[in-house]
Amino acid sequence: MHLIRARSEALDVVNLRLDWEEQRLATWGARGQVLEQLQTFICLATWSTTIYDDEAEPTTENVSGVSRTPETMFPNILSLSARARRRKRAEDIAAAVQEFGSRLHSFRKNAFPLPGATLDKMIDTSSKKIPDVLLDEQDKLENESEPLDSIDKFIPALQSQWKK
Repeated sequence: MHLIRARSEALDVVNLRLDWEEQRLATWGARGQVLEQLQTFICLATWSTTIYDDEAEPTTENVSGVSRTPETMFPNILSLSARARRRKRAEDIAAAVQEFGSRLHSFRKNAFPLPGATLDKMIDTSSKKIPDVLLDEQDKLENESEPLDSIDKFIPALQSQWKK
């Protein structure tokens, strides 16, 4: 009977180990996707003066200096097409914020906690010591994913550059 219990425990630990490996790999993959989406968002949301580059011919300023209105000094910034492009970019960024927030929330609530919980269950189930390699790998995953916890303040700061 003792051998059956020992084999049953060994099979339970192996099953938990396989679950942990799958979850760990899925979490690394989800983390990579979050970082890729973050990089894409940063490229989209980084403020640039190129939004004001008008496709139309630039207007010529009155050389005599008589007409020094904002419209003549900054024609591209005040043009309707530049405003429309800026408004469109702000809408695109707002949509990207929603999409990124959803992916980040899913990562934090679904993918990230699973391997840790499975490893804890493996520690509780096994009568033998869990190899340090597994514990080190879990620590690495948690340490590498920790910076994503503070990104909630960074994303709105980038988005705010495009608000009126």
